[in-house]
Amino acid sequence: MSITTEIWARFASETGLPFKEASEIGRRIREQGLFSKHTRAKESQVITDTDLANLIIAGMSGLPPQQSHLAVRRLADASVYNGDYKHIEQGRAAFEEFGAPLTAFLDREHTFTEAVAALFGMARKGPSVFEETFRHTWVSIDQRRFSGEIYLSAEIFTPLPKPVVDTLIEYVPSEEFFRGDLQIHARLTASTIAALARAADRVTP
Repeated sequence: MSITTEIWARFASETGLPFKEASEIGRRIREQGLFSKHTRAKESQVITDTDLANLIIAGMSGLPPQQSHLAVRRLADASVYNGDYKHIEQGRAAFEEFGAPLTAFLDREHTFTEAVAALFGMARKGPSVFEETFRHTWVSIDQRRFSGEIYLSAEIFTPLPKPVVDTLIEYVPSEEFFRGDLQIHARLTASTIAALARAADRVTP
């Protein structure tokens, strides 16, 4: 099984998507330059945090595989909704304590894709710890508006759980794609992020 095929298989098993659909999504975003191309050369066999972020964004988009890259491109420019950054700033000390890559959230100009990639980066530092510390965290996409949400929840155990980050962040694209009150959300949790992080590190030399 190739590196990418193993990642797509794990993505399918965690999300419940058929493997055929998950692999078609993966191939499409790779063709569009949104997922690293891998050869037999060892230096090319690295799956990045952004690769993983783009994969789950495409999978949550609700678009047919051949159009899934459009959601990735739209959300790559989605920025923090007016007013939500103040909630991030209130937790600055905790973000700094966790350190990089979670500190990407402190950048006022960071995008939805960068935020999701930062979560994968945290998970790859220690999937089991991430799954426990960020157990209530989730990532969501509105399939009509192509906006994103991250509910970022982190706890430390002393020994009882103590919340240190608890904020909902909305990310909006630069232009409105659909208007109206109807929203259709797809959501993935910290357990899926941790599972894909484990898989990526298992296949990355």
